[in-house]
Amino acid sequence: MNVKTKKMVQIGLHSIVLASALHVGGVEAGTIAPLDTPAASTITNTLCGVVSTTSSFAFTPSRSVGVAYTCDATSVAVNAGNIKGKNAYGGSSNGGSVKVCAATVSTTNGYSATPALTGDGCS
Repeated sequence: MNVKTKKMVQIGLHSIVLASALHVGGVEAGTIAPLDTPAASTITNTLCGVVSTTSSFAFTPSRSVGVAYTCDATSVAVNAGNIKGKNAYGGSSNGGSVKVCAATVSTTNGYSATPALTGDGCS
């Protein structure tokens, strides 16, 4: 597997894991900044109603990967990308797939958009 394919798979898997974990109240949106030394970001029920009220969800993206998410009590959408990469990727609980969103990823935040719950994670 070449490096480009491996990075695409890693970002896609991170998006799916985050979308699945967040799929547990009002519409909330958040971001995780891209870091050279990744750190866990804790997402609680206060930040995202789909997360259990009795436990939080800690998510650590890969190096230089930025993430934007939107969620409510029943749905979640995620947009992510590597600031050193070419594409941003989106995924949602509406269909569950991950797709390429933008041909040019933001070199500042990694993601291309804060995703809408009714979309595919790309807009």
